Amino acid sequence: MPKYNEVVNSIQNLIQKENLKQGDKLPSLAQMIDQFKTSKTTIVKALDILQKNGTVYQVHGSGIFVRRSQKNGLIDLYTNSGFTSDLEKVRLEASDISISSEIPNNEVSKNLNCKPGEEVFHISRLRSTSDEILCIENSYLKKTLVPYINKEVVEESIFNYLFESYNLEVGFSDKYLSVSKLSDKQAKLLNLKKDDPCLITNELFYSTNGEPFDYSTNIYNYKNANFFLQITNN
Repeated sequence: MPKYNEVVNSIQNLIQKENLKQGDKLPSLAQMIDQFKTSKTTIVKALDILQKNGTVYQVHGSGIFVRRSQKNGLIDLYTNSGFTSDLEKVRLEASDISISSEIPNNEVSKNLNCKPGEEVFHISRLRSTSDEILCIENSYLKKTLVPYINKEVVEESIFNYLFESYNLEVGFSDKYLSVSKLSDKQAKLLNLKKDDPCLITNELFYSTNGEPFDYSTNIYNYKNANFFLQITNN
């Protein structure tokens, strides 16, 4: 894991462990350089990430401060790490799991930049907490970057597996949102009615070197899935 990501994680853990609130002051840039035994460039990059994702804000001449954190149980539309981390205080489960190797349709192939006849992993699963169904998830993983995956992995966090097994980390992503109505099949999986409304997200994840490796579609249960988005104007 890059050093700046380690710093990001450490600061986020500090805020959570110390239960810091909106406006609480964090150590100065110089103190962080000394604390993490790293360069100014690394700390500045970590703080830039934290500021963009709404964790901190900086006031020139005054310091670095905690920004209001999201409420528990909300799914962050800004994050690149899936929503397992957003719901860390509840038990997130996966069911109705299906894994297959297939030649993708034109949409998936184009997004993942697949060669003609190149196969991908297609993973479908139902994501839920202990008592609420959140969404239907369909993911397509590029096999040249993710050569193996199984049910045990899919039952937990796929992104954690990708990093631990292949050192594959999300660099950035493109996310598209739309609103639609549920089909009969989708409604049954979500315990809703046909033609009930749903939010659909299509997301393309890229590695740190800019190569697409995961194209995912989530169809959310409008009764149970709630969202969160922080905006930074810089």
